[in-house]
Amino acid sequence: MKIETRQEEALILGAETTSFGLNLKDPSVFVQMLLNLYKQPIESVVRECGSNAIDANVESGTDQPVVIGIEGDNFFVRDFGLGLSPDFMNDGYCTIGYSTKRDADILIGGYGMGRVSPLAYTNQYWVNTVHQGMSYEYLIFLDGNTIKQTLLKSEPTDDPSGTTVTVRIKKNERQRWVNAISQQCAYFDKAIINVGTPKTVEVTFDELVKTSNIYSDIAHIVFGCVYYPIDWHIFQDWEFLADLKVGIHIGINEGLVPNPGRESYILNDSAKELLISKFKQISESLWQECDTYLKDLSTQK
Repeated sequence: MKIETRQEEALILGAETTSFGLNLKDPSVFVQMLLNLYKQPIESVVRECGSNAIDANVESGTDQPVVIGIEGDNFFVRDFGLGLSPDFMNDGYCTIGYSTKRDADILIGGYGMGRVSPLAYTNQYWVNTVHQGMSYEYLIFLDGNTIKQTLLKSEPTDDPSGTTVTVRIKKNERQRWVNAISQQCAYFDKAIINVGTPKTVEVTFDELVKTSNIYSDIAHIVFGCVYYPIDWHIFQDWEFLADLKVGIHIGINEGLVPNPGRESYILNDSAKELLISKFKQISESLWQECDTYLKDLSTQK
């Protein structure tokens, strides 16, 4: 996702300027801030890991669908991308904020933080990746206030390239994960959702709205392919649209900006204008449909 930066002119009156920096000698505060980004850890893990898998498939150009689901006591996401090389795991993966997606309009990610979202839910998770004929298994874990990774196993393999992220589900929380998968993956078109019986996500899209065969809710936003609710109390004049139970589509390059945790979006004036413009377009489309229907009725007895 291409991330827009705000740069405005500033008037400096005869003073030296010093740039802010990050104290990386003691990253504990930064790590705690990162892990506290997510108010809904389960939904965030599904969204972030699923989005990363979708991006990996897009980057590789594969036709193989992403698989997201539950197996035993584990949540898992499987992509068929190029896999993660040891160099990337030791450098890029372990660098919070590192991302190759910031200038890409066709990719969902961009902040470089979602890959460690499982640590907001639990203290460890597993990454199994196949890259150039080698299979690697990593454990990503919290050691106090430090995030670490260790290579558990590596061996040659004939398995196809790709990456699987696995998170252990806590006791009595399976249904919460099932619900989160249905909601957060509703618009991952062609993905296979496996929470018992495998089901392929089918998304219908007509430029203004999207519908999904695995989830239905009062009208909401679909930002690219990511689900976001709408606070209809803020848009009371348009609340009649809520009963449509569709996803109002907003393209990644249309100017909506997610918060760093991507659990919501920044609702500034430009975002409100964008949403209202979408509401108007949908209303006009509905009016035209009703008008056509009524004209057709008038020709019948």
